[in-house]
Amino acid sequence: MAIATLLGTSALVRADDQPYVAAPLTRPGEFTKGIEGPSCDGEGNVYAVNFAREGTIGKVDPGTGRGEVFVTLTGTSVGNGIVFDRRGRMYVADYVGHNVLRVDMPSRKIVVFAHAAMKQPNDVAIAPDDTIYASDPDWTNGTGQVWKVSTGSEIERKK
Repeated sequence: MAIATLLGTSALVRADDQPYVAAPLTRPGEFTKGIEGPSCDGEGNVYAVNFAREGTIGKVDPGTGRGEVFVTLTGTSVGNGIVFDRRGRMYVADYVGHNVLRVDMPSRKIVVFAHAAMKQPNDVAIAPDDTIYASDPDWTNGTGQVWKVSTGSEIERKK
């Protein structure tokens, strides 16, 4: 793939200089209207929350577009953002349970990786050293905060 300059702006194009055109990856209706947090693993599989029903994480094969429920979160948990660490483990912001969950990919086992006085962890980002940052909006008051979660699960509210 190459970046081309068209009329003074950059556009993403294929190696054959043809622009990429977006096309549906999944079948209509596979995800709920609450779809959130798309992320890719090291093999290019696409994951997003609320596949088929709330409280799930779906996995979509990028070659075939075939989707499936990869995991169902425990209890009342509902995910938002998803990130992967360098070892390939998935982390999910659980806004209902006020957690950051970790999913072991081979076993699909889900554990609470971090829990704090978060109002509604929403999006997550991961630093090169696998430190996780979770946004935590307070929609009612129009405020929010960011939490830093170390690789050892220590939580610190950033100011």
